[in-house]
Amino acid sequence: MEDNKSKSKSFVLGAAILGVAGLITKLLGAAFRIPLTNIIGASGMGYYQTAYPIYVLLLTISTSGIPTAISRMVAERRAQNQYYEAHRVFKVSFKLMLALGLITGVGVFILAPWICRLQLEPDAVYSLRAISLALILCPVMSCFRGFFQGRRNMTPTALSQVAEQFFRVGLGLGMAYLLLKVGKPQAAAGAAFGASAGAIFGLLAVVIIYFKKKNEIEAEFGNNLVAIQSEKQLLKEILLIAVPITLGAYPLFKISKI
Repeated sequence: MEDNKSKSKSFVLGAAILGVAGLITKLLGAAFRIPLTNIIGASGMGYYQTAYPIYVLLLTISTSGIPTAISRMVAERRAQNQYYEAHRVFKVSFKLMLALGLITGVGVFILAPWICRLQLEPDAVYSLRAISLALILCPVMSCFRGFFQGRRNMTPTALSQVAEQFFRVGLGLGMAYLLLKVGKPQAAAGAAFGASAGAIFGLLAVVIIYFKKKNEIEAEFGNNLVAIQSEKQLLKEILLIAVPITLGAYPLFKISKI
């Protein structure tokens, strides 16, 4: 009974921490747009707005469902004392997210000129390429977050979110200001690179926490190091949970109501 109460308190505290982190990130995000518009003007915002919706769409596709699947699968296996198997879920999903990140990030970087010409904003190519690194790092970062949430530890996610948004806003505005003397397209790219900078520091925060806790995580395995499911089976289960969530996570995929 005491153990259940302790877990319940831990979950409530974790949810509260995550809620506070969410509020901080929203406030920082809200504080980003007004000074950015003042720095780069309407034309600069046009370049930035050409790149950012593409980034959001691709990021939603690659990160909306899989972290939820990771969290659920890790929690289920830990509830059954399958700690080694829970960690295998994380390792399999890490490979998947890294692959998705590389495909989307490298793909966007290479295809950026064509995408921008298609949108009649060829000078937005700088912004789209500046944001492509975030498309590689954010899926990996969300994998770590999903793993910790499955362990009922919300603090790493909260710290990662705050670090990501803080550096996205701070470095994005700073680089936009510094690059304004070069040109509006380059200044917009500086603002867009804020997302990549935020991803670097957000990932760094959660990776540091993971390695600090690695001994604790591995100690839970004990002598039970036998794989219950193959990597292929784990991957299939991840996708079966993640795909429906992803399809409903972005308005593009939703069936419009008449």
